[in-house]
Amino acid sequence: MSEEATAPVPWTVPSIEDSDKGGPLTAGRLEALQKEAYDEAYQKGHAEGIAAGEKTVQKRVERLDELLKAQARPFDSLMKWSKNSWSNWPWP
Repeated sequence: MSEEATAPVPWTVPSIEDSDKGGPLTAGRLEALQKEAYDEAYQKGHAEGIAAGEKTVQKRVERLDELLKAQARPFDSLMKWSKNSWSNWPWP
């Protein structure tokens, strides 16, 4: 196995004055980026939390509605049960 020798390439220091990214990363710029990321994550989390809360509240409202309907007509289930029970009774 023969390895081909390549000529060494000198390393150049990367430029910290990148005009596309707004210049060097300073403490103020880092703080602004951090605040921007925090605000973005907060908005996303807030929206997801609101959606989850609405879903939970909707389930509870539906359950409460069922309970209130059952209290408004407390004997409905008893009447259905007795009707079914007596209709299957073996009468002589």
